[in-house]
Amino acid sequence: MLNSKNRLIGSLLLLALLIGIPVWQSYLHGDFLFYFTLLLAPYILYVQQKEVASTRYVWASIFCGMAHLVLGSNVLYLSAFLFFVLFLIEWQYGKLNALSIYWIFLLSPLTIFLFGIFSFPIRLELSNLASWLLQFVQSDLTCQGNIIVINGAEFSVDEACMGLKMVSYSYLVFLVLIAHFEKKRQVELSKPFVVLVLSIGTVLILAANLIRIITIILLQAMPDTAAHEMIGIISWLAYVILPVFFLIRFSVYKWGRIYPIQTPKKLPKVLVSLLCMASLSLLSIGSYKNITKDKTPPKAIVPIQIDGFEQQIAKDGVVQLRNDEVLIYIKPASAPYRADHAPNICWKGSGYAFSKECLKTIDSLEVITAQLKKGDDILYTAWWYDNGTQQTANQLEWRWNALKGEGNYQLFNVTVEDPDLLEKQVRLLMK
Repeated sequence: MLNSKNRLIGSLLLLALLIGIPVWQSYLHGDFLFYFTLLLAPYILYVQQKEVASTRYVWASIFCGMAHLVLGSNVLYLSAFLFFVLFLIEWQYGKLNALSIYWIFLLSPLTIFLFGIFSFPIRLELSNLASWLLQFVQSDLTCQGNIIVINGAEFSVDEACMGLKMVSYSYLVFLVLIAHFEKKRQVELSKPFVVLVLSIGTVLILAANLIRIITIILLQAMPDTAAHEMIGIISWLAYVILPVFFLIRFSVYKWGRIYPIQTPKKLPKVLVSLLCMASLSLLSIGSYKNITKDKTPPKAIVPIQIDGFEQQIAKDGVVQLRNDEVLIYIKPASAPYRADHAPNICWKGSGYAFSKECLKTIDSLEVITAQLKKGDDILYTAWWYDNGTQQTANQLEWRWNALKGEGNYQLFNVTVEDPDLLEKQVRLLMK
């Protein structure tokens, strides 16, 4: 039978869930990785010391709730809610282990945001390094951006070779292994050691992808073949999961420290009441602001007069210019701490496969180009960011400049069926 405290905690949890309904709508459509990360919570988080309550997570909830009111980012709202849930768990069952912050990080869209910024530059460097190594055994090899050409066959180091899901699943496995060995030995790794292990795991992920790329090219294993997929799985297991398994096991056995046994600690009811009221109030205000905020998106600005195009403005403020040969999207500026309308996401949502991304300089402007394919339909696209006086294809550059107050950067995306028209249309928008 549930006691009064259990009923109270259940009521608080239900209340927090109901309060956040206006925000949860943006998360209910999350992919399998989001729900899988949620399901892994019992294997990553565990009660370390029973009957030892703590207020650390409710303070984190209050901080994230206040930050959400200032910045308006739903990532902060989700973090505030999850920290509040962790506080309720600690209040009822005892102190949890210290892996929660990493679990929340993987659960949040922040991983997608960071991956969108760093994925392309990393893949470019992997392509360059792979081509440099392969030239020792294959001299007739060329590399353009993330495209490696050998014996007339093209291999594109696309997102599948350094994909978000592969990286996220790797980190989830790392956290599960850390929690498993910590719980087994009744010890814990210090935060610097956890960061060190995750950093070494990151290096192994990069190395495994490099080995995978080289192996695929040497064996001429084309995309969408069984050999291509098997090389990827074997590389992940052999060069990431297996060494990290032994690394974590050794680290926990060697440097795991026995956590100090604390005497049972109960929180004063008045303190718990005040902190719960503060956290729930911030969640309520944040949810209310989400309902009442102006949903009208900013509209993109067409910087020059362009004749011969039919213009439409979508509900999300994106300006579409099109004729029989060219499709141009001008997307409104995003805040530098938010995800932007990246073409590699938007075109995938339309069913196109993204490949052959590379940096290309047209006159003095550096743009990102790629090939889009859906069935027999092949398109060629280019995009960059523009604040009216500066243009760049570098995500870090435009975000840093925007943070410094150097204007709002719109995203320009030009798409054509004839690749010979692409440079001409990019130059048209550069005038």
